[in-house]
Amino acid sequence: MISGHKFQSAKKWLQSKFFLLAIIIVLSFLGLNFYQLWQQKRLVDLEINTLQQKMISVTEQNQELSQLIDYLNSTAYLEKRARADLNLKKTGEQAVVVSANQVTDELSDQQLSTSQTLSNPKKWWRYFFNIIK
Repeated sequence: MISGHKFQSAKKWLQSKFFLLAIIIVLSFLGLNFYQLWQQKRLVDLEINTLQQKMISVTEQNQELSQLIDYLNSTAYLEKRARADLNLKKTGEQAVVVSANQVTDELSDQQLSTSQTLSNPKKWWRYFFNIIK
């Protein structure tokens, strides 16, 4: 009989409003904790993705810089810089110097000769439509 009495009192207690309120509070607390954990996990995942993208970018930049270092240490680059900065040349090569004045003089002479032979309407046509022949 005692066990039956305990069963009925336990059943009464489980059916009480106090027990229902306690269960709601506990479930709300657990739900809030799960939500906070889910938010933290989501933020960590976003940060991981951002850092992975940065890692890929830095790796690409590192490869580009490695290639640049290899090129700067190559003999082709050293030879190019020696030719440009020190005016060096290989044996058997001949150096040719072209000044900017000579090029512009030749261009202006060509333009004068072509402009003198063209008729006035053709000159205007070329002026408006920017045709150079």
